[in-house]
Amino acid sequence: MEAQIPKQEFSIRNLGTKSVTLYPTKAQVVRNVNGVSLKPGPNQVTIIGLTPTCDEHSIKVDGTGAATITDLTVELVPNPEVYADIYPDENESENETTEEESDVEAEKVTGRLKDIVDETAALNSEWSQQQEIQNNVSRRLTMVDLYLTNQASNQNPINLSEVTDGYRDERVKIFAEKTTADNIVQDIRTRLGELAKEKHRLTRESRKAKAKADKEEAKAREKEERKKRERAEEKARIRKERVKFWPKKVFKITISLEAPSGFTPASSRRSSIDSTVKVPEVTKSDDSFDTAEINLSLSYITYSASWTPRYDLSLNTVTNTGTLDYSAELTNVTSETWRDAKVVLSTSQSSYQGLSDTIPTLHPWHIRLVRGDGHPGYNAALQSSDELNQARQTRKELPPQVYQPRNELFGIDRNVAPLAQHAFGRSQFATIEEVPNPFGSVVRRRSAAPVHDAAPMAMASRAAPITQGFGSMPPPPPPAAPSGLFGASSKKKQVSRLGFGGQAHGGAGEQEYAGEDGEAASYYADDADGATLAGIIEPALLFEESSFEESGLTTTYDLPSLKTLAPVSTATKHKIARVEFKAVVFSHIVVPKLRADAFLKAKLRNTSKITLLKGSAGLTVDGSFLGQSTIPRCTSGDSFTLNLGVDPAVTVGYSRPSVQRSSSGLFTKENCEVFTRVATLTNTKSNTIVELTLLEQVPISEEERLRIEIMTPRGLRVGGEAVLAGAPKDGDKPRESIGSLAAGKSAAGAVRAGVYGKDSKWGSAVATAKKGGEINFNVKINPGRGCKLVLEYEATYPGGETVVSA
Repeated sequence: MEAQIPKQEFSIRNLGTKSVTLYPTKAQVVRNVNGVSLKPGPNQVTIIGLTPTCDEHSIKVDGTGAATITDLTVELVPNPEVYADIYPDENESENETTEEESDVEAEKVTGRLKDIVDETAALNSEWSQQQEIQNNVSRRLTMVDLYLTNQASNQNPINLSEVTDGYRDERVKIFAEKTTADNIVQDIRTRLGELAKEKHRLTRESRKAKAKADKEEAKAREKEERKKRERAEEKARIRKERVKFWPKKVFKITISLEAPSGFTPASSRRSSIDSTVKVPEVTKSDDSFDTAEINLSLSYITYSASWTPRYDLSLNTVTNTGTLDYSAELTNVTSETWRDAKVVLSTSQSSYQGLSDTIPTLHPWHIRLVRGDGHPGYNAALQSSDELNQARQTRKELPPQVYQPRNELFGIDRNVAPLAQHAFGRSQFATIEEVPNPFGSVVRRRSAAPVHDAAPMAMASRAAPITQGFGSMPPPPPPAAPSGLFGASSKKKQVSRLGFGGQAHGGAGEQEYAGEDGEAASYYADDADGATLAGIIEPALLFEESSFEESGLTTTYDLPSLKTLAPVSTATKHKIARVEFKAVVFSHIVVPKLRADAFLKAKLRNTSKITLLKGSAGLTVDGSFLGQSTIPRCTSGDSFTLNLGVDPAVTVGYSRPSVQRSSSGLFTKENCEVFTRVATLTNTKSNTIVELTLLEQVPISEEERLRIEIMTPRGLRVGGEAVLAGAPKDGDKPRESIGSLAAGKSAAGAVRAGVYGKDSKWGSAVATAKKGGEINFNVKINPGRGCKLVLEYEATYPGGETVVSA
């Protein structure tokens, strides 16, 4: 009979967490199993309870002590824990009798009424006694009168004086008693009347007090019921949150170890295939040959925890400065709680996906011509067939971290007892348990899983759309579009997108106007924004900054102090650093032919040592919160540009285009048309110069017979040097022009001086013609002044023909 191998089991719930390293799409967790006592010979240590969302191939076990790891197995098993044991049911009786606060006024009224009733009863009793005395006095008086009558009719001689004196004395005595009784009865009658009035008054007050007490009691009862409902709702919410992260299945790690009989040095023993742990210095003791104590370290990767950058950007257009609060939103949607762990944030994006990830190879790209329009809307010279096929294949592929659907890994089964038989038990909620698997049949450890709403954006962008399952989060709502400066409407913003990026309208693309700064337009300029951040932290408040370290393309941030990360649906926010921006460049872009508004943008240079990752930012300009924007990735020393929406301080006017037609030629007629476009710009700011770029365009001829020539600004040629442009706005004529008239100068000369920039009280403007028919006006407008920009171009073509769009 083989000897029993000593076995020990540890629950992941009771193990300490050494460190958690969060990446943009995953997390690495290191757990400690300290003080494991081993018997000489083979031992078996089991660690159970790992989150089902961890990568089983990433699980590693290491440690220190006099033992050798000989074998390690990982398997996905039903969760042996019972929900009711970990989270006892909160079904305790809540029938708590609430102590009703007595109404002092009602008590006084009730007590006084009782006194009145008692006093009335006593007075009635006294009244009865006095009535008895009155009756007694009357009968005695009758008896005395009868006695006197009998004595008068008696034939025997009597002493009249004695009889008369006796009658008088008795009558006086009886009268005194009668008077006393009458007075007492009168007093009782008066007192009873007073008591009756007081009783009536107190009864009325008692009714009011009772009604008031009933009303207050009803309010108290309603308040108590509301508290009970709130407690029940909170209890249900907590239970729902716990169930959402309660694992149906967990990973079980079985570690086989060999402990030596006595502390034989590791060099004299066979090395383990998996690993050989270090042997410490031996200390003699009586128990040294009976047990050996080792420490194990468990590390694994999970794709249900990550971090994303969040920013709060505050800009000041007066001082041209800005402050960026760099924060990290930590997400943990596993089944584990990592308590008192050192949290490290890493920007590393590398992930190993297997040997199938080979380097792509470019094949020859052959194209040819066919008659007609064989494939409407498709041009083989735009994208190759290999490129399209690879794009389709990439969309079909799922990230390696996606396993079984969360509704099969999390939740509580209806039948909890036979856990081994119901590996994928039904959900508690009927509406959720019938949700079909959106990815077809489930293959163990390699099937598709729905992406949690709190998962990183990188995962969400690659995962296919899914149907909400049990334990899974609802899909996030579509993010709001970036708000315009000072509340610009979304309708206008849509038009502006057509203006800046819509080449179909003949306007310059977004790359063109961004190129003036020597930078290409941001690829993420039109990305949707994330959720709005909390309010900007006041500068007076201090916070612990995280230490960071850069190694190649990876930056790591060590959060100060130990953190506890529990599985929750919402992300937790931690401050990383604060970045100050100096010399922020604010500029305006105007495309008046598409929209008569001045769009403000800011160019910021990252002078810190921190690399800013792409992420959502809450944007505040001059103390006014505008909404959400997206900050692109920006390394140290680089610059990035943010669109701030419409600036109402710069007004834009655009007159209706006009045309003047003429024809010439005797034998061959030739049409000549002069087109005029006028834009008016006004700087309403009182102390700030406005710099802006106005984009215009002239048509491009594809026929030699159709000639286009720019008339105004004079001397402007494609590829030529910049020329002066602009004139004072009507009603904003400089004083020097008026003075020149008084000095005898011609009005035409003053106008020419304004047009060609010699009169610069309003500011200055320079025009440049680029390829593609784009005309750029770089304008500076002084505070409170305005200018007029005129574009004239001439079209000459043979008579009898019409100009149409190509």
